Amino acid sequence: MRTIPVEMIVRAYLTGSSWRTYKSGAREICGIKIPDGMKEHQRFKTPIITPTTKAEQGRHDEDISRSEILSSDLISEADYSLIEKYTMDVFLRGSEIALQHGLILVDNQI
Repeated sequence: MRTIPVEMIVRAYLTGSSWRTYKSGAREICGIKIPDGMKEHQRFKTPIITPTTKAEQGRHDEDISRSEILSSDLISEADYSLIEKYTMDVFLRGSEIALQHGLILVDNQI
């Protein structure tokens, strides 16, 4: 088994670090364009995946885009696509379960 040096975060709402980035004026988070006029805690039209770096030493927990991951050969495009699918599947299933209990799933990370 090998370690994959990225963490996948699915976000359904503009909150936390994504809000701080947006509030600072950025309209792109991890390569994903975010529209003007959003408010804190507002739901995205569809959940977004915002990867971060993972490393035993050095740079970690730093935003990185899909294209940066692929161009730096951190993982292959096939592996990225599979991880992206699994991440979204887990999030969507978790959202369904949360909704059954009157809750929302704001984000998750894998």
